[in-house]
Amino acid sequence: MRNLLKRNYCYSLIVLCCIAFVSIPSHSLGTEIHRDNRNVTVTEENKLQTERQDSIAFVKAKWTEKKLASGAKLRYAQIHLFNSIQSISVLIYPAKHYATHILQADKAGTTSELAKSVNAEFAINGSFFNMDNREPVTFVMVDKQIKGVNKLNENEKWINGILLINQTNNRCHIDIRPYEPNEWEIIRKNYTSALVSGPVLMTNHKIPSFSNTKRHPRTIIGTTAKGKEVIMLVIDGRFKGKADGVSFEESATIARYLKMENVLNLDGGGSSTLWTKELGVVNYPCDNHLFDHAGERKVSNIVYVSRVHQ
Repeated sequence: MRNLLKRNYCYSLIVLCCIAFVSIPSHSLGTEIHRDNRNVTVTEENKLQTERQDSIAFVKAKWTEKKLASGAKLRYAQIHLFNSIQSISVLIYPAKHYATHILQADKAGTTSELAKSVNAEFAINGSFFNMDNREPVTFVMVDKQIKGVNKLNENEKWINGILLINQTNNRCHIDIRPYEPNEWEIIRKNYTSALVSGPVLMTNHKIPSFSNTKRHPRTIIGTTAKGKEVIMLVIDGRFKGKADGVSFEESATIARYLKMENVLNLDGGGSSTLWTKELGVVNYPCDNHLFDHAGERKVSNIVYVSRVHQ
């Protein structure tokens, strides 16, 4: 009798354990993780893990580096990021030794042609333009003279940022921020040159959300903390397996890896070009559909850099 009661008790205990196991909420079985006093789902944890892996891959990539004059440097690497292959060219220059300018061309030309015409040290392609007549479709101001006005439609509200340059004697100050369509007179009063583009990829280290997730070649300009350095960044695209291109969010993530603080997206696609006087075109423009340095597109304007003579 005692053995029978013992067996019944064990059987009841097993049944109760099974019921308790079935009743445990799914998050207790590992689909939710507690991190920093907040609940993180497995999906979020996987995303965080991927971000960690990408940031490590970026830092440990086989970067080639070329030192240029007055503290500037050029870096290039092909890196496995975002489950894709990215071809990244980075130009970093100290703001105190260089001046940044905008050139609105009287006649469209490639980034390298326009850069050579003003004896630039470095240059990237500028903002958006009409592909038929090559005229700018965003606000452009050069040396207080308005060279282009916004011709954007309702679907282009994502073009929401502005590069602002204030040039005084041998000093050049750059601001990158969101813009308001009706502030042109204030801009004209306080700055020497300005260029509208977008979207803004980062403001004071904060990355906004983006609805567009398509990958393309990207051209980016940004500043580090306190505007100490300016970074020109081109991420190639449209070459599957060699340069897959990035979304706005992915390009902002790369900017964050570079410790940029305020960042603006410029015209991309076939326009994306980074040029230096010493090396010529250093990225892989895609307008000729070949993975070489010869595929530049004619553009309406550029952002270029000159040396500051102390």
